[in-house]
Amino acid sequence: HFEIHGPPAGLLFLAYSPTPPFGAGSIGGVPLEVDPQTVMYPLFGQPLSPAGEHVHEQLIPAGLPPGISIWTQAAVLDPLAGDLSLSNGVRLDLVSPDPGDLPLLAAGHHVGLIYTTPPSAAAPAMDAAWGECLAKGVDSYELSLSWSDLEPAPGVYSTQALTNLLGTASTAGLTPYLSVTAIDAGGLTLPSDLVDPLDPTQLAPGLTWDSAQLRDRYQQVLDIVTPSLVKSGGFFLSLGSEVDLRLAGDPVQTVEFASFVQSARSYVHSTQPLLAVGVRLTYDAAVTAGPLLAVLRVATDNLAWTYFPLQADHTPRDPSVVPGELALLQLAVAPRPLILQQVGYPSGYQPTPTNGSSEELQRAFVEAVFDAILANPKLRFASLVQLGEHGPSEVSALAAKYGITDAMFVEHLATLGLRSYATGSPKAAYAELLAGLESL
Repeated sequence: HFEIHGPPAGLLFLAYSPTPPFGAGSIGGVPLEVDPQTVMYPLFGQPLSPAGEHVHEQLIPAGLPPGISIWTQAAVLDPLAGDLSLSNGVRLDLVSPDPGDLPLLAAGHHVGLIYTTPPSAAAPAMDAAWGECLAKGVDSYELSLSWSDLEPAPGVYSTQALTNLLGTASTAGLTPYLSVTAIDAGGLTLPSDLVDPLDPTQLAPGLTWDSAQLRDRYQQVLDIVTPSLVKSGGFFLSLGSEVDLRLAGDPVQTVEFASFVQSARSYVHSTQPLLAVGVRLTYDAAVTAGPLLAVLRVATDNLAWTYFPLQADHTPRDPSVVPGELALLQLAVAPRPLILQQVGYPSGYQPTPTNGSSEELQRAFVEAVFDAILANPKLRFASLVQLGEHGPSEVSALAAKYGITDAMFVEHLATLGLRSYATGSPKAAYAELLAGLESL
């Protein structure tokens, strides 16, 4: 921003130089802050508006390496009096984009919405709702694969699932966020030869997360994933989902896994320096703010989060907690942007919830999330869980994955959708979603 205190009319000159002025003098008491020997003029003799204003956008010259500075200054010539007035000088410092700041993600807020396959009776309503959400502003999508999806047998690689997912997102015009997990919640998602055949919850005997064998094998997967992800417009690669559910309380395994992540991150950056690499944690990891959070912050470009505000008994907290709890997540990653890989709230079974929730509480939660997005420019990506409810088999599979069969947790899983499973009919939160999308 340049300010000139002088005649409100005249001809505008904008100058920049790649070298400092070295005491080149002053005009009218204002120091000359561009080097006369190297000065360039992207704007020369541009008439000002009647209000004495001009807006100019200038691309930084191509080929300038990060780490240098450009000195810029504006001047106005009064053609009648012949007086020249100088503006303040502005120094522009060129820096390399940090992948943790999500340079591959277009500016602004981005909202994803998970779509689950409905029964045939609900499919027409759900497909119509999905199209409506896209039209209102859903512009991104959380995609997830396991390491074993891409390497189903040792040294045997399959790209079909990756190609299908990225192709589907591309066809819908959605920006992909991708997980290729080595850990998913408490479980391992590795090729079979890397896990203990007697206890598949553990690595194979003799292996640790910082073993060269794991590192090298995962790099082969990254060779498949990263070019396709960046070519498809992806901006973030997560290497594990809710990894704190496995690592919390195990500092040795935490450090070893952080080494695995840091190695993968460096490998990705050797070919894709702007692609952010990280892992997903649960909200509780930010609350405890222990060594796990500190170690994984160092090992990653940024962290992504699961946010389902549940009490210890798996009943939902009141939506009034949302502003403070999302502020805590922002603080946990500051100064980086906030990434909500999954965010959701159950309505409870309708018409008679047993978990203390309701359609109105779910609606209020969605409203609070969009209010938080609007209030925080650094909340760049939020993926809502989800358009439709899970079916019974999906609920059972998710409960088994987490190893929790408590009735309140099952009700939470079964009622996260903003539309019903059986018919696709909307809950109150669906209209709030559309209103929130329109507000962005």
